[in-house]
Amino acid sequence: MVDGVPIYDLNTLTSLVNPEDVENVNVLRDATAASIWGAAAANGVVVITTKKGRMSTSPRKVQVNYNGFASFRGRPDMDYFNLMTSGQLVTAGRQIFDPVAYPWATVTTASSANSLPVVTPHEQILYDLARNQIGSGLADQRLDSLSRLSNGSQVNDFLYRNSMLTNHSLNFNGGSDFHSYYGSVAYTKDQGFNRSNLDRYQVNLRQDFTLSKAVRFDLTANMAYENSQKFLLTDFPGTASTVLPYAMLADGAGNPLSMAYLLRHDPFRAISESQSRIGLDYKPMLENGHTKNNTTNISARLNAGLSVKLWKGLSYEARAQYQRGALESYEYYDKNSYRVRNERVFFTQAPASASANPTYYLPTTGGHYLTNNVTQQAWTI
Repeated sequence: MVDGVPIYDLNTLTSLVNPEDVENVNVLRDATAASIWGAAAANGVVVITTKKGRMSTSPRKVQVNYNGFASFRGRPDMDYFNLMTSGQLVTAGRQIFDPVAYPWATVTTASSANSLPVVTPHEQILYDLARNQIGSGLADQRLDSLSRLSNGSQVNDFLYRNSMLTNHSLNFNGGSDFHSYYGSVAYTKDQGFNRSNLDRYQVNLRQDFTLSKAVRFDLTANMAYENSQKFLLTDFPGTASTVLPYAMLADGAGNPLSMAYLLRHDPFRAISESQSRIGLDYKPMLENGHTKNNTTNISARLNAGLSVKLWKGLSYEARAQYQRGALESYEYYDKNSYRVRNERVFFTQAPASASANPTYYLPTTGGHYLTNNVTQQAWTI
């Protein structure tokens, strides 16, 4: 609830209301909230009142104030996640490994329930041992090598970063016995720990009119413009907390390493590449460089209120609000991104002979372009 009118969307609230413009915040619960707002207040109501100019018997000079802050918030520390180490994962993998219940032919063959077969490195070693492809000594040596790897610092550095939030706000106010005003302009920059970026510009103007001793009128206008970008990393095999702990993103020199083995079993991938003539290597550290994206969001709010004293102890109050929002966004993946290459493979017919060419049912140039446009508006009385 902002200035007497409900706002149900948290994103709209953060977009339109500059924290520096908030006068006070009250939390109403139980019978108090229900008696005013009914069933919509079942979980309580947060009532936000924004600042306004002060009336004065004589005209006051315009007062101008500046507020700003910068908050450095760091990044998530992977050491605080209660996750398996590579050694613990390999040990657990050995304990639950059952080549009878899950035979090699089943896990490596595409089916309706397993369209893209994947065999993780520690499972590959255990299957090789069970199929007498390698001896127990070599299997133990390879499993021990996996157990000593840890990608925690690489995931932390690649997927996360130190986050920072900064805000600059300039406000002004003044008034007389008839008219008072309060306005502000603000700029916020939010650099998220997930490598997202947000720039927000806000404009706010409130005017209060004392038409007579019994009649008051107020009008508030807010407008916000947001521009944001995301860190796109599609097809990454998991998240920062679920990716296999021994799956390294880079070698000791910092060169990107492939994780294609976590998206397709290598022999199955080789068949897909041979039939489509499209490479399916996947290096996560290079993928974001093949993408572009942007989101713009424009929000506006017009809030008006009328207060009339009808009789001693009796008054009439009315409030109306018009709100409008327009969001436009796009995501683009160029032809070298794994998403586009993988999509083309699914829409490619293998050649009839080794000398023939595959039939491509998607363009072999260009990329994948996704757009989204949403416009919303609402009246509240």
